[in-house]
Amino acid sequence: MLLLLLSCAYEAPVVDYGDYPDTVVLSGDIVLTAGSGSIDTLDTGDVPIDRRVGHVLVYSADDPPPTGEPVAFSTVPSSAWGAASGPRLGTSAEGVVSAPWTITGLESGTYIVTALVDNDGDFNPFFPDFAFGASCGDQIGGYLLDADSQELLPIAVEAPDHLDGISLLVSDPLPVERPAFTLGATGVDSLPHIDLEDNLFGVHDHEFDLDSTAIDHPMLSLNAPDDEVCPTRFTVVAKDLDGDGLADPHSIEAAASLGAVDMWPLVVMRHVLNEDGTAPETETISQALVDFRPNSDTGTATPFQRSLEHAPEWVVPGAMVPNVPYQTSRLPLLWTGKAVPVLEDGSYGEELSGEAVPTGTWDLVVISHTGQTWVTPNSLSSEEIWGEAALPSQASVVEVLPSE
Repeated sequence: MLLLLLSCAYEAPVVDYGDYPDTVVLSGDIVLTAGSGSIDTLDTGDVPIDRRVGHVLVYSADDPPPTGEPVAFSTVPSSAWGAASGPRLGTSAEGVVSAPWTITGLESGTYIVTALVDNDGDFNPFFPDFAFGASCGDQIGGYLLDADSQELLPIAVEAPDHLDGISLLVSDPLPVERPAFTLGATGVDSLPHIDLEDNLFGVHDHEFDLDSTAIDHPMLSLNAPDDEVCPTRFTVVAKDLDGDGLADPHSIEAAASLGAVDMWPLVVMRHVLNEDGTAPETETISQALVDFRPNSDTGTATPFQRSLEHAPEWVVPGAMVPNVPYQTSRLPLLWTGKAVPVLEDGSYGEELSGEAVPTGTWDLVVISHTGQTWVTPNSLSSEEIWGEAALPSQASVVEVLPSE
């Protein structure tokens, strides 16, 4: 997760406060540094909200964010915020506020702790498929190795540990909404099932687009992609994990051989129904790649031409500053035609390709570098729940068909 945080001399403190029977207790402060005062400028219309509600989410280190599911959750009310201690943070307390948090009842293990500060009141844990995440103006952070690092620091605990003084540093407000999307007009919603072992990028029917979209619903409102403030857009980031100043080659060897680079967002396809409508016995996932490849005319990497024509805001990877987000309303994707089963212990089985890839219905999950997530189909599309307020565009699925 990319976190833009205030640089200072802070080092993450952990203090053992002794006995607490049978389970683990974690506690500390959520600390808002730069940008903490800008929530007053957010326009929420006539909707009353409880600003600056904090949420602490604890993950197993074996199932970390942004793809993991939290194992514990705690809420910090807006009334809990007060001025933070400057000397403890190694910086001035001016403009810095903090609030205490505590999570109890954890088993012995190794955990990742993150924080979300909901500044617009639309975080809702009861609808996790569309509202369990950060939106524009919210702030995210976590327990970090140090203030200059982007690395979340695991905490190893054993009952009856009580670890206090765990400061969760939180970044500036997010500039974009969750990556809500529909299948693009030039995309395909029926992908033929063939083996791409020898020609990963050569099959047109495996190319499709996602278009960012506004959401107008009683439970959630997200701005249009062309809004000047808080647009609903994808943020594309070329990764530079080795710190050499260059975008890393794609982690999939066949893609890297054609010049593709490793990028956010992560786009995951999950097998949810067999062709006969039954639930699959084994969980299977696949990945759709942000589609950049060398352009034979210019020698530079560009998305495939049909998407470039519809998304002039695209910045080619050669012009991107690594680890810096760029916004776009259209995300050109390529499905690899490969998948992996998820085993009972959470590990992955052997890669599947060709006829071994399950046919049927797959959902789509987009995960931004910020951890902001969107999935289709989601419950906003349910007429049973919402009646006339249901959004049919949020029922999009991908059908993987057998080879002819």
